[in-house]
Amino acid sequence: MTKGNIGKIVGIISNEVVEKYKLYEYRNVYIIQPLSLYVHIAKHVKEFLSVDSFNHTVTNISEIKNS
Repeated sequence: MTKGNIGKIVGIISNEVVEKYKLYEYRNVYIIQPLSLYVHIAKHVKEFLSVDSFNHTVTNISEIKNS
């Protein structure tokens, strides 16, 4: 994430991913979703079935990435 850009923590890089892809320097590093992602996602709102579907997806990104 760039300096001055704020975001929210949506996960952590698991040991399984670290071992599978040999990303040892990233073990237990947080996955941060920049708030600017919402601006980007909003450009695709018409691609969702409904506004509720869009809002549910944006709100639950951390759960969706784990499925």
